[in-house]
Amino acid sequence: ISRWTLRAPTFIATVFTAMLVWWFARRRWGPLAGLAAGIAYPTMAMVLDIGRRAETEPQFTLFLSGALLLWQDLYHRARPALQHFIVGYGICALAALTKGTQAPVAFIGMVILVLATRKDWRTLFSLSHLAGIVTFVTVVAIWQVPSLMATGATGFWQTWFLEASNRTQGGIEFLTHLFEFPFEFFVQIFPWGVVLTLYAPLVSRSRLAASDKADINSLVLTLAAIVIPVWLVAAARPRYVMPALPIVAILVGIAVSKCASETGSGTFPRWMKWTTRALAMLMVIGVVGMAAVGATTNENSSPMIQYLSIPIWAAVLQGFVGIAAGFLVFSTSGDASESALRLSVLAVGVFIAVLSVCTISSVYVNRTRD
Repeated sequence: ISRWTLRAPTFIATVFTAMLVWWFARRRWGPLAGLAAGIAYPTMAMVLDIGRRAETEPQFTLFLSGALLLWQDLYHRARPALQHFIVGYGICALAALTKGTQAPVAFIGMVILVLATRKDWRTLFSLSHLAGIVTFVTVVAIWQVPSLMATGATGFWQTWFLEASNRTQGGIEFLTHLFEFPFEFFVQIFPWGVVLTLYAPLVSRSRLAASDKADINSLVLTLAAIVIPVWLVAAARPRYVMPALPIVAILVGIAVSKCASETGSGTFPRWMKWTTRALAMLMVIGVVGMAAVGATTNENSSPMIQYLSIPIWAAVLQGFVGIAAGFLVFSTSGDASESALRLSVLAVGVFIAVLSVCTISSVYVNRTRD
């Protein structure tokens, strides 16, 4: 076992999740939505952080988001109920075997919320739904029965419920968590949470087709089914909501795509234009500043500054890409055309990727040195 083999499953899962997000968004909302969603997911703060570690969250995210999105795709395309329940619950079982009870809680919660809001009681209480549950139990039992025979009831409890029970707290810890969690979640989806916050209000619900409204509502309910159970557990860690990030990425793609298709004048409001320009300038100043500090750091610098130390080539690359990306975002800030938005999304994605390779990776390496 090497550090490469330990991290290979994480890398593969991240790539496949990005492809799943791109496919789902493009299939329903077009190429621009697919591009924005496919770039947004792998460049979110949490993915860049956890994606470089030997963790199970990326694999869990792939399975759970796959179950959620494939179920929605089959359901919205009016495929046979037996098909989408067996596919959804089957993949959900793989997620449960990867990480535990969070998977069925999120998946069943999503199914109930989506079908209940649509008043589709026939599908919710159908034999097809029961067949899906049987599929879930069967897939889990393939591993669980031999494990139960080897470890007994104690092993069964510890596998499925011990960690969750240990993280249940009350009092001030719970209230603190309720307050802090939304801010922690927003940090984890940075910078695309900012993009979603800016673009979503520009999408007019009155111009959306009924099918688009229904699909967006389903995604929001899916996000709630993932996030709320974690929010209500006081000692839950931010990484537990990683399966929500593909949903956020798809919502980003929808917002960007709809802005391009629904802005009749082809331009953004003045406040949007100047806000985007200000963010572009901050991006350039920040990245060039970090590159300059990183390239000039020496042994006499403070430990915190030494963490930013990067090779000269990395500083030059980061500075060049940062300036170019900032210029592109600045120059297209008022243009709501599809080509301009595509260029801006690509610029931000490349900028984050280079920043991750040059500075963020170096910070991790520098922190581990003796």
